[in-house]
Amino acid sequence: MAQSAQPSLREQKKQQVRENIVAAAMGLLKSKGLDGFSANDIALKAGVGRATFFRYFESKEAALVVGFYEDRLQAMVKALELAPPELSPMDTIIWLFHLLEQGQGQDETRLLMQGTVLTSFPSLRAKALEFQISYESAISSAIAHRFKETRENDTRPGLLAAAVLAVVRSLVDQWIEQGAEGDVNAMLHEALEELKAGFPA
Repeated sequence: MAQSAQPSLREQKKQQVRENIVAAAMGLLKSKGLDGFSANDIALKAGVGRATFFRYFESKEAALVVGFYEDRLQAMVKALELAPPELSPMDTIIWLFHLLEQGQGQDETRLLMQGTVLTSFPSLRAKALEFQISYESAISSAIAHRFKETRENDTRPGLLAAAVLAVVRSLVDQWIEQGAEGDVNAMLHEALEELKAGFPA
């Protein structure tokens, strides 16, 4: 079996620069708040020039969106590949969140910061939605084979992926609106079970 090609040193360096920029953005957000720093400040903290920053991200908001979502969503997609083969598509999603919770679960402090920022700044929420939509197809592909019936141009995997991400997003919003009270992981599992059941009256 052919081995996958390893990233070149140049590609590894580019990835490291990108990760440094994201880490710098998240650090500044935590210490200064969204209005307290600029793209220039991120570049300085990351040890890169302004031009380099803008080669990777169009704005500071774009860098923050990656910090909020990328690792979590990539972990979701990778974990889906490990789900027991007998699980249905929806049960696979529920299994996934149980697995993620055993690792780190939903970091409530980070979720609160994330949700507060996204609620306060519509432009950032729009970018977050763009980022999440880009993962719908990846999640859709990971669960498509779990539908028993094969249909031409099947929309079900994509619809389920979009619904799950929407439930997670809405649940976090409601949790924050209610003062961040209660176990957000337990609330998420309940919401996913409601989705599975079709939200019965």
